Amino acid sequence: ACLVWIAKPQIAKVIEVMSPHLGFVMPLTYVKVGGTSMIFSRKVFSWNSICLWFEKGHSQVRSPMPDTIISSALPAGMNKWNKNPESILRWMAAFTEVGDVVFDPFTGSGTVPAVAKMIKRRWVAFEIDPDTARQAAQRTEQTQIPLFVHEEEQTSMMDDLLAQQEADKGVMT
Repeated sequence: ACLVWIAKPQIAKVIEVMSPHLGFVMPLTYVKVGGTSMIFSRKVFSWNSICLWFEKGHSQVRSPMPDTIISSALPAGMNKWNKNPESILRWMAAFTEVGDVVFDPFTGSGTVPAVAKMIKRRWVAFEIDPDTARQAAQRTEQTQIPLFVHEEEQTSMMDDLLAQQEADKGVMT
């Protein structure tokens, strides 16, 4: 699977450019409550961001996921393009397994690598701005599996959580 965050006015062009290489599946939507962005060329305030889902062959969604994620506003000091980590986690967990590689060519402040680390995915990330890249590297380095237990127990508890998620797949209809 290839998930591509895109500015709404560019949706048709991106689908056209990507389609010879990957099949378009559907748009996914990220809604940020209390936050808007202006599409200046159209004088429209937008409450959501679009993430286009492409795939090579048939990608396997590993756990049920929503096509729309509604998120609260980000904490102060976050990059204006940042997505809520809990929201990114939902889609990343649905498309990847422990040990898979996640690629983020425009990582910004490092939300994708930080989430990948939290759920035991490997990552490759790039950022052109040196200051932002340092911020992303520091954020990722400081990220831990978000459980309030001793470090030795974190890995075991995360393994149990992921195993339960796998078991739940057979129960969901």
